[in-house]
Amino acid sequence: MNIPPPMKQGGKQRPPPYVICYICGQKYGTKSLIIHEKQCIEKFKIENDKQPKHMRRALPKRPEILDKIAGGGSYDLDEFNEASYQSMKANMHACPNCSRTFNPDRLEVHLRSCKPKNPDDPVKKERIKPTVSAPVPLKKPTAKKKETSPR
Repeated sequence: MNIPPPMKQGGKQRPPPYVICYICGQKYGTKSLIIHEKQCIEKFKIENDKQPKHMRRALPKRPEILDKIAGGGSYDLDEFNEASYQSMKANMHACPNCSRTFNPDRLEVHLRSCKPKNPDDPVKKERIKPTVSAPVPLKKPTAKKKETSPR
């Protein structure tokens, strides 16, 4: 294994290594990921079935390196985390207005505030037009004099 055990360095303990779930993107310990994977697949299927047909996704592809982690073989953490990230990223949906990518449940929330861009909107055209105007001379601040009332 390429993973050194947690060691004390300068009185501080190094955090244990973590891996990223290829389905949900959360961080887990190398042993916890195997347990988490089963629950995450079930949750994914339940949530995916709730989505409209055009929003449903295929189950993300399980990285082959996960078998090495489960079997206790040697593996590279960075390679696994990159494979998990790419698998998770491939299953996201793009916003039709701004092209940002989201999980389907988050895309619905995003679409409430992201409106389509209409290039024919005359109000927006006015705002976009560059305006060139003469510089406005700055006025020097004048000190206010206190008015004294006769007593």
